[in-house]
Amino acid sequence: MRFDPAQHRRARGYYVPFFKGCLRVLDVACGRGEFLDVLRDARIPGEGIDTDEGMVQAARASGNQVELGDAFGFLEAHPASFDGIFSAHFIEHLESEVATRLIELSVTALRPGGCLVVATPNSASLPTLQHEFWWDPTHVRLYDIDLIRFWFSEAGFADIKGGENPESHPGSPIGLKELEMPPANPFARALYRLTGISALRRQQMVLSRSLQGLIRELYRPSEIYVTGRKPAR
Repeated sequence: MRFDPAQHRRARGYYVPFFKGCLRVLDVACGRGEFLDVLRDARIPGEGIDTDEGMVQAARASGNQVELGDAFGFLEAHPASFDGIFSAHFIEHLESEVATRLIELSVTALRPGGCLVVATPNSASLPTLQHEFWWDPTHVRLYDIDLIRFWFSEAGFADIKGGENPESHPGSPIGLKELEMPPANPFARALYRLTGISALRRQQMVLSRSLQGLIRELYRPSEIYVTGRKPAR
């Protein structure tokens, strides 16, 4: 389904700075372990948990420490064990009450001051909303960034922030450069003055900028994230 490992690693690499200085990071539903790979490259200790045996084998083959099992039971069994927890493209597979449970269990599994990052598809991105989300038959629903921030707050997280991952941008089928009006040369400017069509050119430039804005708005990054910290004692 157009999976690009290099692009996937770039998108996961965006989150590495959130875990700078961490000594034990858990990747929940780690899949093939791409986030664990970029953590290792940054010399940040990481481990994963996943229910899919094939994914776990692939992650282990890359040299990652990954356990085969249920994430919820794993989090319950490891209170105050991690200073960082990461979960990407997992909550969209869960009903809302289960997604909130994941966030609640994460705060208990974190040490005071620990960081949680949850990433999920961006419903404001036209390609994601239109077709990419529906490629996976196990997807349940899209979650809005403000709703996830609310869940973080309800679970007791502090310093809650969220945004779009710029490395996940799907790209537009229309290049923005193609919509730009070429600069007028001296001859053209003189012709505009003589013929009085400079107003038309201004209208064309305004339309060009409007179309560029529309394209940027429709083709937003395909991934959003929310991060928060467990309050220190």
